[in-house]
Amino acid sequence: MNTPRKTRHVLLRGVWHSIGASMAACLLGACTPEPIGALEIEGLAFVPSGHIRVSVGRMGTSEALLVDRFETTRDQWTAFLAETGRQDWIGWDLFTPPPGERHLGRLPAVGMDWEEALAYSEWRGMRLPEVSEWLWIAAGPRAQAYPYGTSPADSTANTTELGLLAVTPVGTFYNGRTPGDAIFDLEGNVAEWVHCGLEPGSPWIPRTAHLGSWLQLPTWAIGGSFLTHSRPLFMDAIQGIQVNGVELARGTRANDVGVRPVVEAREWLISNMHLYSDPAHKARLLLVGQAWGNRSVDLLSELNQEHPDELMLVWLLEGARGQ
Repeated sequence: MNTPRKTRHVLLRGVWHSIGASMAACLLGACTPEPIGALEIEGLAFVPSGHIRVSVGRMGTSEALLVDRFETTRDQWTAFLAETGRQDWIGWDLFTPPPGERHLGRLPAVGMDWEEALAYSEWRGMRLPEVSEWLWIAAGPRAQAYPYGTSPADSTANTTELGLLAVTPVGTFYNGRTPGDAIFDLEGNVAEWVHCGLEPGSPWIPRTAHLGSWLQLPTWAIGGSFLTHSRPLFMDAIQGIQVNGVELARGTRANDVGVRPVVEAREWLISNMHLYSDPAHKARLLLVGQAWGNRSVDLLSELNQEHPDELMLVWLLEGARGQ
């Protein structure tokens, strides 16, 4: 079912209440669990284009991306199911709420297979990332071994070392966010579906390759989960570069696999710029631009020249230049 972009925006504006729309505070480096109303754009991080060579492989993206700061939540997934007529979705059967958890809507959605993750991403006007894109998002231009830095650190991710053995609300591990663009839970909590699109000779291999179970499937889930140990995002291996991910058949459903969509920044900004022209949005878009920073200035300048009357672009660029 194709949902008009304006309708999707209205629906998602409601569910952003549950995932941290204290986003204005989060953009200033003080995330809190108290929800307030948020704009969809406030939940998106700007990831610049670029590539970096790592051993025998190369990670990166040819176009700047917008990426969900948080893994898709149960509230967001529920809105998607309702709008697309999937009320009897069988994936709910895989979810057991952690004892005493009060913020069920802010827990990551799990139980979707690859096709459903793709359908959700498209419903959002986004898509699933490729392996090299996901690694660029998580490791950054310094090719860090962990989303938050070059060395492992305690209490930065929901992995088995903590002993929780259950999902936690998205954004819980503030110290595990990526530097600069503040993307959360790229290690642990739930693994994330990606569209590998691996070509013959691709250097990327899953962490299970050393066990002889490498089936060379085109779909993976990356990042580890609450059921896996903390591991580097990637490391050299005999067969290539081992990624902290596992191969999964498209129809797989698991209680520790979720989704985080991405989209080309230019495409999304042009498609949505008319939604944020209300002067009441200005202060919040200035904060978004400030969070996106200098790395977004070139693209925003280009778009501003192409669409000089669009206030959203003016405000984002003003915020980005204020860094």
